[in-house]
Amino acid sequence: MDRRLRAGTRPHVYVFILLVSGLPAACSSSHRAAPVPAEAILAEPDGPGVVADLRARYADTTSSCKGNEPAVRCTGILLEASRLRDPWLPYKPDGVPMSWFRIDGPMPSTYEPERGVQAGMIYYSPDRSVQFGKRPLNVQCAYVFNAFTNFRPNGRCEGIPASNTPESGPCQPQGIVDLDTWIAHIKRNPDPPQNGGWQCGFDLSATDRTAVFSHFPSMMKEALVNKYPGAGHDELIIYTWPQDGAQLVPIEAFFYNAGPDTRQNSLERAQALQKLMNDKAGIWRPVVEIRFPLDPTDEVLFGYNVGDQGIPAPASKPD
Repeated sequence: MDRRLRAGTRPHVYVFILLVSGLPAACSSSHRAAPVPAEAILAEPDGPGVVADLRARYADTTSSCKGNEPAVRCTGILLEASRLRDPWLPYKPDGVPMSWFRIDGPMPSTYEPERGVQAGMIYYSPDRSVQFGKRPLNVQCAYVFNAFTNFRPNGRCEGIPASNTPESGPCQPQGIVDLDTWIAHIKRNPDPPQNGGWQCGFDLSATDRTAVFSHFPSMMKEALVNKYPGAGHDELIIYTWPQDGAQLVPIEAFFYNAGPDTRQNSLERAQALQKLMNDKAGIWRPVVEIRFPLDPTDEVLFGYNVGDQGIPAPASKPD
């Protein structure tokens, strides 16, 4: 049965959930990277539980998290669009590019690692990761739109040493700390957002990180919706994590963009990533759909469908 859930009183977020009884996960014996249990056990939230968690984080517009840390630690959706690879391994040793969004910080789409493919991993929020014995991710810096960090030779959160990118270093030392100063910064860019290397990045290790990041959703709305809707997505750089076990990496789900131009290729990518994690690491996480609205001021939809799973859900952990 297909059910739609509604997100509380504010905002209204619709969630599609198709429920079915769990089945044992299919495992492959062709990989030797990690032993696979004969019958996987579901020790984390199932598909409907994940969708409910995504819905709540998407709707949460809190400006700070416990310990007065930036809102990215407990709200919003943190995801990584991915090529086909072992999904628990960090993409690069010098930082992992991801995107983040929530209802007041919208983005129209995700990064496309390959044409027509928008799929990858959704991660638990850092404050929630420890609940499941995962290592929390830590955000190093945040850019409002794609910052071409592969081409920043001194580090993904550092400036580009060129005469045509004079403001590409960290934002706060330049006095760029809120919506007004960021808008003025972008107006000085001769070719936004195509020249993403111009923009500064917000240092989320700085002492003012929480106050500065509280303005980030309004910057996203101004840039990705009002001014440059074709820019697509923001870019957050995550500190690279150790390669010491898939069970510590806080992957909550695999996502695909269910838009008409990306659905089939993206679903196949999400299923392939799910299978790699199941077969090689013995960990099952659900495939969920994300539907970005045609009008970016509308709300994003999240869904779990049994028919989307490349590997059937395993049995739940016994009480």
